[in-house]
Amino acid sequence: MKNLRLIFGLGVHRRRKALGWTQAQLAERVELSADGISQIERGKIAASFDTIGALAEALDVHPAELFGGLPLVPGKRHLPLTKIVERLRDATPAQLKKIGVVVNSLLDD
Repeated sequence: MKNLRLIFGLGVHRRRKALGWTQAQLAERVELSADGISQIERGKIAASFDTIGALAEALDVHPAELFGGLPLVPGKRHLPLTKIVERLRDATPAQLKKIGVVVNSLLDD
């Protein structure tokens, strides 16, 4: 599980830096100590589900982004993909099935 802690910690670190915040500023927003944030970012301790949620909310990202699920700071290349993912979150199962058919037909050239 240490690798997962490291991946999550790196996600928190990158997003915090992208926002221009110090560890102390993030810690204040999630009611942790700056040392606690440091330990999470370095993968030294595992964050609880509640802490993961609080960090994601404070950093204004979906929790999956902190685990590397989506681009944290999208560049121009990732921006269209990020917008597509946002739209897919609201799609119904039937819509997702249709989208899958279309995507597969486009990529199977």
